[in-house]
Amino acid sequence: AMPTPAVIKRNGLLVGFDPSRIRDAIEKAAQASGEFDLMEAQRLTEDGENRAHLPGFPFPSGLQITSSLEEALSEAELSFMAVPSQAMRANVAQARPFLTRGTILMSAAKGLELDTGKRMSQAMADEAPLLAARICALSGPNLSHEIARGLPASPAPWTWPGTATR
Repeated sequence: AMPTPAVIKRNGLLVGFDPSRIRDAIEKAAQASGEFDLMEAQRLTEDGENRAHLPGFPFPSGLQITSSLEEALSEAELSFMAVPSQAMRANVAQARPFLTRGTILMSAAKGLELDTGKRMSQAMADEAPLLAARICALSGPNLSHEIARGLPASPAPWTWPGTATR
């Protein structure tokens, strides 16, 4: 029999866990927090910043906020997929109808899919196979607050050879 996965909690206790229960909880949280509706788009536009997640850092001038995937993606040359890793596959599936063959997809998510062990770029390629050669990944110790404050960050982009030379 396969051993029960375990984690060490902050207090030093070793605790067993069921990965499927964690995956389900993460998916539910991602679905609940991922609902980006018209009211939220209007609030962000009016506030000029994301007060819930990055207060005190105004959006760049010219940024247009929308709750419509079609409006956001139909003419996009590059789409950053900065979503929780366990919601990546579902987000790419939702976006797929609005992506063009010329769109570059950039994963900014960290982690592996719990149920498949796949990297985000692999999950994205599964959901958008026609764009598989145009999938890139951005990784590194990047924290939104530090980047917003202009502090040094060291992103490490990855692409399939010849994918994104821009």
